Amino acid sequence: MSTSMRRQLERLQADLNGLKPKPLRPVRLIAGPGPDATEEQRKAYAEALAWSKAQGGGQGVNLIVFTPMEITRREIVDGVMYVGNEVEAHLKALALQPSENGKATRLDDVMASLSGNVIGAGGVMQM
Repeated sequence: MSTSMRRQLERLQADLNGLKPKPLRPVRLIAGPGPDATEEQRKAYAEALAWSKAQGGGQGVNLIVFTPMEITRREIVDGVMYVGNEVEAHLKALALQPSENGKATRLDDVMASLSGNVIGAGGVMQM
């Protein structure tokens, strides 16, 4: 894994360290409407978001919305985390889950399970 990718994952994990809900609730991922979405798609999104907020009870961040619209910074509004793409949403969801192997988070479990050579801009790094 490249140094920049590792730094980005560490930054994402650091962003979430203080936001873990206690007790941890399941994390829900919702795809937000794109800029060319129809009114029907926007209405379906709004209903899904309202339902998920009601189910979550406002207990910390347990809902992550990824949207194809450009997001310049990560935002958390009313217990909903908005991110720019599905990959980042899944990484954040892993970082919110407890570890199964005694590490800090499930994201740490995934990182520890990676093996092999990763070729990055700086050369080859052993995992």
